[in-house]
Amino acid sequence: MDFSVEFYETATGACPVRHFLDELKASGPDDFAAVIAGLAKLRHRQYHREPLSKALGDGLFELRHVGKLNTRVL
Repeated sequence: MDFSVEFYETATGACPVRHFLDELKASGPDDFAAVIAGLAKLRHRQYHREPLSKALGDGLFELRHVGKLNTRVL
């Protein structure tokens, strides 16, 4: 089964997660790299478990990263 990562966009075209990632890249490049790597790993079912992610139901997963900043991305 193939999985994809999709970014939510508001009706005005804003993308809150992308905005967050842009800020994280500037303020915490190591945390940014870890979050991006985690998002890439979610394409593979073997990573659909804790501690990297948690299933929320309806095909949604929460990506979890613990670093200088504890990060959760839905």
